[in-house]
Parts: sequence; structure tokens; C-alpha cells
Amino acid sequence: MTFYFNGVHDDNGPQNRDEPAIGLARPFLVDTLIYRPIYQRSNFHSVHSLHSARACFMSDEHKFQVDLGGIIDLLSNHLYSGPEVFLRELLQNAVDAITARGLIESGHVGSVQFETIQGKGRLPPTLVVEDNGIGLTSEEIHQFLSTIGRSSKRESLDRDDFIGQFGIGLLSCFVVADEITLITRSVKPGQPAVEWKGRADGTYSLRTLDRDFSPGTQVYLQAKPGREAMFDADFVFEHVKKFGGHLPIAVDVVAGSSKRSINEPPPWLRSFRSEEERKAAYLDYGKQVFGTEFFDAIPLRSEIGGIDGIAFVLPQAASLAAKQSHHVYLKQMLLSEKGEKLLPDWAFFVKCVINTQDLRPTASRESFYDDHRLDNARENLGDCLEVISKPF
Repeated sequence: MTFYFNGVHDDNGPQNRDEPAIGLARPFLVDTLIYRPIYQRSNFHSVHSLHSARACFMSDEHKFQVDLGGIIDLLSNHLYSGPEVFLRELLQNAVDAITARGLIESGHVGSVQFETIQGKGRLPPTLVVEDNGIGLTSEEIHQFLSTIGRSSKRESLDRDDFIGQFGIGLLSCFVVADEITLITRSVKPGQPAVEWKGRADGTYSLRTLDRDFSPGTQVYLQAKPGREAMFDADFVFEHVKKFGGHLPIAVDVVAGSSKRSINEPPPWLRSFRSEEERKAAYLDYGKQVFGTEFFDAIPLRSEIGGIDGIAFVLPQAASLAAKQSHHVYLKQMLLSEKGEKLLPDWAFFVKCVINTQDLRPTASRESFYDDHRLDNARENLGDCLEVISKPF
């Protein structure tokens, strides 16, 4: 434990005695509040006396311990909306790895594949997620993958290019599996492929592989008892499409000889031959998303937050006190289906779907920080809704 004196010391003892007892920003040794009376009664006239006082107040250094099981329970029951979020986290990691490779290899074309393999006999089903992203070295695995809360993306100068920045996403896999096996090879020259196995008890192993692999990463999960349904091919396809259907990166779900693409660009990124065709496509999209025949659809754009989307006008009168839930995407990936505080309070008559490039997600990646950037973006989106009385 490190303490700092809040006074400046010389041969005549401490000065600034009227300052608070704890001064963590001070450059010298300080006793805490409970030690201050002893310090004030003491007569320090030498460096030797100062060092002796320090010795009296020193304590052993210790590190916090982490209960990984408790962290997993926190993620599954409190931080994330449901256990299926592990699919979103795996997809997000793959997309970020591809984005990172694109930053050093201009023109790189990324792809992600989810493959479900049904177990034979009593063996549980397996899910394999493969990407052709930047990959990891052994050192990076120790530094980032095996250190809870540390993220390579947080260390990046271009961290805003990435969806995830908290270093906890992979832990969500322990909600559905007792072990995570990851095979990866870095795009850096001369790096071998390595295999990392992480277990729910907090241990992991790492070994170098003799086989040759293309740069990228493969993640293997085997369902633990009670989670087998989440490895079903239709379940995986449905949720991966929900989370990543708007992504510009090709994402496929494979089961046996079947291969299905999840990609479907959102209507605000598509071209139309006329405004009538655009409006019809917007309203049809709103019906698919919310199951409602909306009265009108209004384009939403805000340079602040890099926001694009659509506001759908409710077909019936809404209460002033009603709080509408909105679908929110971050970098074309679904963040939440219950987004709030995105529009001004007076905009109770619309539901919206928006994508943002720049707003800051919280650790759960299911909402945004309510900061000045969100305040300004909210105001801009309100300006878009003021055209409701004008032609589409």
C-alpha cells in the first residue's frame, strides 16, 4: 500500500498543515488520516526519522483475486440480456479482427463462418466460428486473451474503428461451454499457429502447433449440459442474423451440406429508383422489425455520432408518458432492441431503427453512455423529426 504526505518536507518538518490529511497527488510519503495525529505529534528533523516513520506505516502488498465463476454469473444474469449473447460476442470479435487486418492490409476482404456440428451418440454439439482476421501471437494471447478486462482494441490508436473495447466478450462463451478452444495464427510474418484452451475454473494452456494455418482465428465450443439448444443450426442462424444481418462483411452459417448467408443490407444503405419505392421499402422494413403497419417513415441522419436510420410514425395516438423502445446498431451490428433516450422526450409518436458509428457503448454493449455526444446527437435527430409535416 503506498501512502503520500500532503505537505512539503524540509529540515523543519512538514508545511501546509491546514491541507486535508490525505493528499494522493503529493510527491512525498504520506500517512493516512488515522496516522495524522501521530505524525503531528512527532518531531521529524532528519531523513532517517522520515524513513523510520515510513517503515512503521508500511504494509504487505497483495493482488486482488478474481472468481471467474462469479464473473460468468455476473455476465449471464446481470450484465447481458441473455445467454444467446455469446453469439454476438463471437461475431463481434471476428468482425473486429477483420477490421484490424484491414487497417494494415488495404483491400483485405474479410469473412466469418459459424459451423454447427451435432454430436454423435451422447456427445454434445459443437460450434466452430472461423474468421480470416488479424490473428494473435502467443505474446498477445497472454497479454490480452488471458487477462480479464484487457483489450488489444483499447490499446489501439484507432480504437473507435472497433465494436468491442472492454476485453470481457469471450467470457460470455463460458455461459454455454465449460471450455473454449481457440486456434489462431497472426498475420505478422514468421508467426506460428498456436492453440489456446481456456477453462471455466480460470486456468488455461497454450501450445504451438506444427500444422500450417492461414492467418485468422478458429473458436471451438462444446455445449455444456442444458445449453445444447443454443448450438442448433436454426437457433444459431436466427440469432447471428439478428445480431449481424446488416454487417458489410460476409457471414455464413454452415450445418452439414447446408450453407446460409445472413447478410441483408439495411434499407438506408440501398439505392431506389424513386422516393415512392424508397418509402414502400422503409415501411415494409418497419413491419418486419416491429410487426406494425406504420403511418409514415422518416429518414434519420446525424453527423454527430455518425447516425443513419429510420423513424416510423405510429399508426395510432400514443400517450405522452409512453416510452418507445428502439432498435440500435453499432457499426451495423445490433446493440439492443430496447434502446432508450435516443430521441427527445417529445418524440413519443415514433419508433426507430438507427445505426451509429461513433457513440460509445457501455460494457454490456446494449446501451450507450449518456454523455454530451449522445445529447447532441439526440438534438440532431429531433431536428429530423420536425419535417414530419413535409412531403416524404
